[in-house]
Amino acid sequence: MRRESTRVVCGFGHQFETSVYRSANVTRAPELRQAIVSGQFNLTICPVCANESYADVPFLYHDTETSLRVWVYPDRNRHAREEILAKIRRAAVIVNTVLPTDRSGPELIFGLDELRDLIA
Repeated sequence: MRRESTRVVCGFGHQFETSVYRSANVTRAPELRQAIVSGQFNLTICPVCANESYADVPFLYHDTETSLRVWVYPDRNRHAREEILAKIRRAAVIVNTVLPTDRSGPELIFGLDELRDLIA
C-alpha cells in the first residue's frame, strides 16, 4: 500500500494537498477492501469548507488470494482507455520480470463503482 501526496479539488472548487493511496494490497491490509466497499477509500476532507469527497486518482488494486490485480482509473479517463491499457502493458513487461504473472480479472476498470461490483 502506497500513499502519496497529491493536489485535489473539492466540490466547491478549493484546491488542497492530501495523502491518497496509489495502491491497495488488500491481502496485506484487508481494511482497505472494507474502505473501498463502504465508500471510505481515499475520502478527503477539504481544510477550507470541510466538504468530504473522494480523491479520484488512479490506483492499483491487488488481492493475492483471488489473483486479482487491476488498475482503477477515474471514470473521467474512460475515453483514453486504449492509451491507458498500452501504458499498463508496457509497464507490465518490466514488472512481470519480478512479479508473478498469474492474475485474474480485467487489467483496467474505471471508477470505484466498477471495482465494488468486481469484488462484491
